[in-house]
Amino acid sequence: MMDLSELGEQGLIERIRRRIGRKSQDIVVGIGDDACAVKAYSALLTLITTDAFVEGNHFDLSYFSFKEVGMKAMAASISDVAAMGGVPRYCVVSLLSPPTISVADVDGILDGIEESCDEYGVELVGGDAVGSKSLAISVTVIGEVETENIALRSGAKPGDSIFVTGDLGASEAGRLVLSRGLDLDEDVRAYIVKRHSSPIPRVKESRELVRNQGIHSMIDISDGLAIDAGHIAQESGVKLVIAVESLPICPQVHTVAGASSATALDMALFGGEDFELLFTAAGLDLKEVGSTPITKLGQVEEGSGVFLVSADGTESPLLPEGFKHF
Repeated sequence: MMDLSELGEQGLIERIRRRIGRKSQDIVVGIGDDACAVKAYSALLTLITTDAFVEGNHFDLSYFSFKEVGMKAMAASISDVAAMGGVPRYCVVSLLSPPTISVADVDGILDGIEESCDEYGVELVGGDAVGSKSLAISVTVIGEVETENIALRSGAKPGDSIFVTGDLGASEAGRLVLSRGLDLDEDVRAYIVKRHSSPIPRVKESRELVRNQGIHSMIDISDGLAIDAGHIAQESGVKLVIAVESLPICPQVHTVAGASSATALDMALFGGEDFELLFTAAGLDLKEVGSTPITKLGQVEEGSGVFLVSADGTESPLLPEGFKHF
C-alpha cells in the first residue's frame, strides 16, 4: 500500500484536482496555480472563515474514520458561514500529515471533503500539503451574503426572544460514548454518534431565518451554549436570560448521563460542537424551519451576561465554560 511520501506533494495535488476539480463557471483559476481566481459579485458581501481541526484536540483516530475527519473539518467552517446568514461557495484546504499516512487514508479524508462539497454546493479551489508529526486539517470557506441579510452577534436587543435550532448536548454525548466505550443500545448510540462525527451545518435554516424571519443576531453553537450565548451578550451589550426547563435535550443525552458521570444539563450547556444556530428576534412565533424544530429559550434584557432561570424562578449566572482552545 502506497504512503504519502511515495505519492509526493505534486502527486497529491494532481490526485485532488482529478477528484474535486473545478466545476463552477465562476472559478476562473482553480487548483494548481499560486492562487485561485473567482468572479466576484459587487452586490454581495464576501464571508471568509477558517477552522483548524487537529488530531488529539478535535478528533481521535481510534474511533473516527478518515472520511469523518474530512467531513467534520468542513462542517465547522461551513457552519460559520451559516451563522452569518450566508451561502458557502468555495473552500481552501491545508493538510498537515505524517509522510507515513497511506494514500488510501488520504483518499478517505478526500471522500469526506468531497461529500461535504457536494452536499452544500462548495467548490474546492486550492490548499496546501505539509509534512507533520500528527494529522491536522485547516479549512477556509469563502461564502456570500446579501448586505441586508447578514447576521451578526452584535444585533440582539432588549425585548428579543432567544431561540435555538434542533437539540443540544448530542455531540458531547456521542463523544462520551465513543471515547469511553459506553455499552448502549444501538438505537441510543446511532443518533448521538452521528451528531458528533458527522455534524450537519444549518445552512438552509440560516437562509430562511435571515431572509424571511427578521432575526436580530445569530451564532452557531461550536464551543457550547454557555460560551456562545456569552458572545452574543458581550457583542450586543445585553443580558440573556435562559430558562433551564426550555433547553431541548434529546432523550439519548439523558441515557448517556445515566451511564456516565456527566449530567444531561452539563452536556447541553458546555459540551459544544452541536453546530445548532442560536439567534434572537422580536415578535417571532416559530416552531420549526423546514423539518428542523425551533425552541424558544428565553428573553434578552437590559444588562450584561448570561443567566439561567430554574423552575422555581431562581436566576443564576451561566459562566462561560465549555470548549477552550488555550
